[in-house]
Amino acid sequence: VAPTSELLLQPQAPVAMRIEAGQNLAKLADPSSVPALLAALTTEPPAVAAEAAIALGRLYDDRARPALLQLMHVEDPLLRARAT
Repeated sequence: VAPTSELLLQPQAPVAMRIEAGQNLAKLADPSSVPALLAALTTEPPAVAAEAAIALGRLYDDRARPALLQLMHVEDPLLRARAT
């Protein structure tokens, strides 16, 4: 989980690889990935943050609830949609 979490947060990594990292973290469903996914919610580009929101939603971890609720009020429609 650690290398995938690190890739998700690497701003110099290609966006497609970062999105794939978020998808893989969702598939692994490992609670240890929650801190990295939470950190990715505030990263650029929004597509990476949106993928992190999807992964957090699939994990059903209570630590993610406040951050996902906050995303429901952001301007970016993609992030808002993924937070629900």
